[in-house]
Amino acid sequence: MNVKHTFFRILFLGMFVSSQTYAQKQAQAENFADSLYSGLRDINKELYESAIRKFQSVPVYDTMYVRAQHELALTYIRSGKFNEACAVFDTLRYAETDFGNNIYAAWSIALDSLNKKEEALAILDTGISHYPHQYLLYYSKAVYLQAMEQYEQAMKEFQNAIMYAPGHVNSHIQLGLIAAQEGQYTRAMLSLMYAALMSSNPQLTLEIFYYMDLVADLNIEVTKHNVSFGDDALFTDIDLIFERQIALNKKVHDASKLNLSSTKQFQMICEALATHDIYTKDNQDFWLQMYVPMFTNIFIAQAHAGMIYFCLQDGQVSSV
Repeated sequence: MNVKHTFFRILFLGMFVSSQTYAQKQAQAENFADSLYSGLRDINKELYESAIRKFQSVPVYDTMYVRAQHELALTYIRSGKFNEACAVFDTLRYAETDFGNNIYAAWSIALDSLNKKEEALAILDTGISHYPHQYLLYYSKAVYLQAMEQYEQAMKEFQNAIMYAPGHVNSHIQLGLIAAQEGQYTRAMLSLMYAALMSSNPQLTLEIFYYMDLVADLNIEVTKHNVSFGDDALFTDIDLIFERQIALNKKVHDASKLNLSSTKQFQMICEALATHDIYTKDNQDFWLQMYVPMFTNIFIAQAHAGMIYFCLQDGQVSSV
């Protein structure tokens, strides 16, 4: 009997200690989660040193560790400690997480801030190899290439970003800016109008139309860098009409009745595309495949004016 009682006593004590240990670990986990969330609140108050200490307090065995380290690195970036940020990102290189693409994107920012653009591009390439469907990695790479005046390579990466996120407004805008500076006016207007159509930000939409007006009036500086657009001669005839500004004649009817340079020139482009029917599936020119079918069909359906109104409906344009 004594043996039996002793056995049950040991069993009971073991269960008590195990449950107590589990409760302690649960409490610790909750405390570490509190440290993480408290650190995030400190960031909103720009209390970076306090946030850093709280993120550092999360131990490596905790489930919140990788998230805390990621936030730690981002806080280092915010506080200008780029070398420290890079060191933390390096430890997260092989971390199993659902936000790994963000790690590579932020890591490249830290490297770029240290004027290490080539290393930043290499990190983005590594990120792309691990996360090939994450459009923001392509977009980030394109921005760096654009800043390095490698416009043709940048253009291809913006196109890659669009392939995985067709509605990514900034990628369309940047393609439009590159095309405009190369004197490819039709391509520029197609990209910019698509960006305006996809934009959910009224102020940004107005800025896009403002720039389209500059392009339509030829009030931009053309600084060609011998960028190849694929089928470079595809829109040559339309570009010639664009440069002659025939559509800006007061006698030319604007279906939208806004009589903006951008709306009149873009209407001319759509009419020319619909009239000449240049689209073919075999020609893999990005602008031909991405934009031409949609805008041609909108014009043929006599929905061109409605498209313009849709873009500007929230932009406080009195005539709309």
